[in-house]
Amino acid sequence: SKTKMVTSLKVTEGYAADSPQFIPLLKNTAKYFKVLGISVDKAYGSRDNFQFAEDIGAQAYIPFKKNVKKIKGFSAFSNAFRLARDKPELYNQLYHLRSLTESIFSAVKRRFLDYTRSKKLQARVNETYLKFICYNLCVLIRYYCDKEKIGEYR
Repeated sequence: SKTKMVTSLKVTEGYAADSPQFIPLLKNTAKYFKVLGISVDKAYGSRDNFQFAEDIGAQAYIPFKKNVKKIKGFSAFSNAFRLARDKPELYNQLYHLRSLTESIFSAVKRRFLDYTRSKKLQARVNETYLKFICYNLCVLIRYYCDKEKIGEYR
Protein backbone atom coordinates (compact mmCIF):
# COMPACT_ATOMS: atom_id res chain seq x y z
CA SER A 1 0.00 0.00 0.00
CA LYS A 2 1.06 3.58 -0.43
CA THR A 3 0.61 4.45 3.24
CA LYS A 4 2.31 1.44 4.84
CA MET A 5 -0.35 1.40 7.55
CA VAL A 6 -1.19 -1.72 9.52
CA THR A 7 -4.81 -2.53 8.69
CA SER A 8 -5.34 -5.62 10.83
CA LEU A 9 -3.36 -7.20 13.62
CA LYS A 10 -3.57 -10.18 15.91
CA VAL A 11 -1.05 -10.84 18.64
CA THR A 12 -0.43 -14.55 19.13
CA GLU A 13 2.00 -16.60 21.14
CA GLY A 14 5.32 -17.22 19.45
CA TYR A 15 4.55 -20.82 18.58
CA ALA A 16 1.09 -20.22 17.06
CA ALA A 17 0.66 -21.23 13.42
CA ASP A 18 0.54 -18.41 10.87
CA SER A 19 -1.75 -19.89 8.23
CA PRO A 20 -4.97 -19.93 10.34
CA GLN A 21 -4.54 -16.19 10.99
CA PHE A 22 -4.69 -15.30 7.28
CA ILE A 23 -8.45 -15.45 6.65
CA PRO A 24 -9.60 -13.53 9.78
CA LEU A 25 -6.99 -10.81 9.23
CA LEU A 26 -7.75 -10.45 5.53
CA LYS A 27 -11.50 -10.53 6.20
CA ASN A 28 -11.11 -7.69 8.70
CA THR A 29 -9.01 -5.63 6.28
CA ALA A 30 -11.47 -6.24 3.42
CA LYS A 31 -14.29 -4.75 5.53
CA TYR A 32 -12.63 -1.33 5.29
CA PHE A 33 -10.33 -1.46 2.24
CA LYS A 34 -10.42 -2.81 -1.30
CA VAL A 35 -7.71 -5.45 -1.35
CA LEU A 36 -6.25 -6.09 -4.81
CA GLY A 37 -3.26 -8.21 -3.90
CA ILE A 38 -1.57 -9.65 -0.87
CA SER A 39 2.02 -10.82 -0.50
CA VAL A 40 2.89 -13.08 2.41
CA ASP A 41 5.46 -15.77 3.11
CA LYS A 42 5.24 -19.54 2.59
CA ALA A 43 3.72 -20.12 6.01
CA TYR A 44 0.38 -18.82 4.64
CA GLY A 45 0.46 -20.97 1.50
CA SER A 46 -2.67 -23.08 1.87
CA ARG A 47 -5.26 -23.68 -0.82
CA ASP A 48 -7.94 -22.19 1.46
CA ASN A 49 -5.98 -18.96 1.83
CA PHE A 50 -5.51 -18.61 -1.94
CA GLN A 51 -9.21 -19.25 -2.44
CA PHE A 52 -10.31 -16.76 0.21
CA ALA A 53 -8.14 -14.05 -1.33
CA GLU A 54 -9.73 -14.71 -4.72
CA ASP A 55 -13.21 -14.75 -3.18
CA ILE A 56 -12.77 -11.17 -1.96
CA GLY A 57 -11.35 -10.08 -5.32
CA ALA A 58 -7.65 -10.14 -4.46
CA GLN A 59 -4.71 -12.05 -5.87
CA ALA A 60 -2.51 -13.82 -3.32
CA TYR A 61 1.22 -13.83 -4.04
CA ILE A 62 2.55 -16.59 -1.84
CA PRO A 63 5.64 -18.60 -2.78
CA PHE A 64 4.95 -22.27 -3.29
CA LYS A 65 6.68 -24.91 -1.26
CA LYS A 66 9.08 -27.07 -3.24
CA ASN A 67 6.92 -30.17 -2.85
CA VAL A 68 3.89 -28.65 -4.63
CA LYS A 69 3.41 -30.64 -7.83
CA LYS A 70 -0.34 -31.07 -8.26
CA ILE A 71 -2.66 -28.18 -8.89
CA LYS A 72 -5.99 -29.95 -8.83
CA GLY A 73 -9.01 -28.25 -7.28
CA PHE A 74 -9.17 -24.72 -5.88
CA SER A 75 -9.09 -22.51 -8.97
CA ALA A 76 -7.29 -19.70 -7.12
CA PHE A 77 -4.46 -22.02 -6.14
CA SER A 78 -4.22 -23.40 -9.68
CA ASN A 79 -4.25 -19.92 -11.24
CA ALA A 80 -1.54 -18.65 -8.88
CA PHE A 81 0.56 -21.76 -9.46
CA ARG A 82 0.33 -21.32 -13.25
CA LEU A 83 1.25 -17.63 -12.97
CA ALA A 84 4.25 -18.46 -10.78
CA ARG A 85 5.31 -21.20 -13.18
CA ASP A 86 4.70 -19.32 -16.46
CA LYS A 87 5.74 -15.80 -15.40
CA PRO A 88 8.11 -16.26 -12.47
CA GLU A 89 9.68 -12.78 -12.81
CA LEU A 90 6.31 -11.06 -12.50
CA TYR A 91 5.13 -13.32 -9.68
CA ASN A 92 8.35 -12.82 -7.72
CA GLN A 93 8.24 -9.06 -8.26
CA LEU A 94 4.71 -8.92 -6.84
CA TYR A 95 5.56 -11.32 -4.02
CA HIS A 96 8.52 -9.19 -2.99
CA LEU A 97 6.16 -6.36 -2.06
CA ARG A 98 6.12 -8.41 1.13
CA SER A 99 9.32 -6.58 2.06
CA LEU A 100 7.08 -3.61 2.92
CA THR A 101 5.63 -5.70 5.74
CA GLU A 102 9.09 -6.48 7.04
CA SER A 103 10.00 -2.78 6.92
CA ILE A 104 6.91 -1.97 9.00
CA PHE A 105 7.93 -4.47 11.68
CA SER A 106 11.44 -3.03 11.62
CA ALA A 107 10.11 0.51 12.00
CA VAL A 108 7.88 -0.46 14.93
CA LYS A 109 10.80 -2.15 16.68
CA ARG A 110 13.13 0.81 16.07
CA ARG A 111 10.65 3.43 17.23
CA PHE A 112 8.94 1.60 20.08
CA LEU A 113 11.50 -0.99 21.24
CA ASP A 114 11.79 -4.58 20.09
CA TYR A 115 10.48 -5.95 23.37
CA THR A 116 7.63 -5.25 25.76
CA ARG A 117 8.14 -3.89 29.24
CA SER A 118 5.05 -5.47 30.75
CA LYS A 119 5.24 -8.66 32.77
CA LYS A 120 1.72 -10.09 32.49
CA LEU A 121 0.59 -11.65 29.22
CA GLN A 122 -2.48 -9.46 28.67
CA ALA A 123 -0.46 -6.34 29.41
CA ARG A 124 2.18 -7.43 26.85
CA VAL A 125 -0.54 -8.04 24.26
CA ASN A 126 -2.06 -4.61 24.94
CA GLU A 127 1.36 -2.97 24.77
CA THR A 128 1.97 -4.56 21.38
CA TYR A 129 -1.37 -3.32 20.05
CA LEU A 130 -0.55 0.16 21.34
CA LYS A 131 2.80 0.12 19.54
CA PHE A 132 1.01 -0.48 16.24
CA ILE A 133 -1.61 2.18 16.99
CA CYS A 134 1.22 4.64 17.64
CA TYR A 135 2.95 3.52 14.45
CA ASN A 136 -0.23 4.16 12.43
CA LEU A 137 -0.59 7.59 14.04
CA CYS A 138 2.99 8.40 13.03
CA VAL A 139 2.18 7.35 9.46
CA LEU A 140 -0.90 9.59 9.40
CA ILE A 141 1.03 12.55 10.78
CA ARG A 142 3.81 12.05 8.23
CA TYR A 143 1.26 11.80 5.42
CA TYR A 144 -0.49 14.98 6.60
CA CYS A 145 2.81 16.90 6.85
CA ASP A 146 4.01 15.71 3.44
CA LYS A 147 0.73 16.77 1.82
CA GLU A 148 0.94 20.18 3.50
CA LYS A 149 4.53 20.70 2.34
CA ILE A 150 3.63 20.18 -1.29
CA GLY A 151 0.38 22.11 -0.98
CA GLU A 152 -2.01 19.26 -1.76
CA TYR A 153 -3.79 19.27 1.59
CA ARG A 154 -6.44 21.96 2.14
